[in-house]
This record gives sequence, structure tokens and C-alpha cells, in this order.
Amino acid sequence: MNKLLGNKIVMAAGLAVVVGVVFMFVLRPMLFDGDTKTTGQGGAHGAPAGAATATATAVHQNPGPTYQLKDRILNLNGTPRHYLKLGLALEFKAKSPSFYKLAGEARVKADEEFALELGPKVPAIEDAITTLVGTKSQAQISTPAGQAELKRELMERIAHVVGGPELVNVYFTQFVTQ
Repeated sequence: MNKLLGNKIVMAAGLAVVVGVVFMFVLRPMLFDGDTKTTGQGGAHGAPAGAATATATAVHQNPGPTYQLKDRILNLNGTPRHYLKLGLALEFKAKSPSFYKLAGEARVKADEEFALELGPKVPAIEDAITTLVGTKSQAQISTPAGQAELKRELMERIAHVVGGPELVNVYFTQFVTQ
């Protein structure tokens, strides 16, 4: 009986993650048309005001190909023993600008095709994550600054392992320490 309840909880959690990802990457861009205002300050690297903001907004409205890694429980460094339940979604730069205009079934299909391309690299990605997280203590990752630093280091390591396509962002979809 407990095993059946555990399976139902795991299935419900998985469904919640899928619904969240679909909302974040498919429905949200359709609901919000992205009316953004710039502050009037210059953009990055001397670009005109709003140039960097417009690019960043376009990426966040409809992200590039995204790969959801399975949630994992990882050992943290230190005594007493602590653990991190970590879920990650990896966003990559699309090969074609037309990818960013995809929505609905076309977007889901494009992400599935991308997952097949990335598939052979997933064990190396997971190894890089496990290796890095295993060097961190609970104290190092329990603050917002520590989590931002972990995300930056994960970006570096995963980008190095993947090689190409370009890794744009790493999203924490699950981050629980114990």
C-alpha cells in the first residue's frame, strides 16, 4: 500500500513539473505579449538604450531549446552528511531564429527533437553536475549568493561538456537541501 502511495506521489510531482515547464515555456509567452519599458539607460557594451533589454526580453518570452534533466538527490560535502535534491532545466541557443517563434505542438516537437540530439551528452552533463555539487557544503549553497555562484559554475561546466550548441541558461526547477 505504501509503495502504491509513493508511486502516486512521484507521478503527481512529475506531472506538476511538466505542467510548470509547459506554462513557463509555452503558455506564458502566449499570455503575456511582452510589453516592457526600458529605463532609458545605455545598453550593454555601448549599445543604444533598450538594445540589451529587448534581446533579453525576447529570449525570456520564448526561450531557446530547453532540456529538462531528471531531479536527482546529490551528496553535499561535509559532516554531518547533507543532501541536495536538484532539478535543472538547460536552455540553449537555437540554431535558427525561427525556433523562437514556435508555439504549442510545434514547440513541443522541436524540444523533443533537440532532446534526441542532446541525449548522448546527458551522462557527461550529469557527471559534471554530480562532481561539482559534491564539492559544495550546505552552508555554501544555502544563501542566494551561494546559489547564484553554483548556477554560474554549473553553466561553465555544462557548457564545457556540451561544447555546442551554446548554453544560454541553467534554471533550478528543484532545489531542496537536507
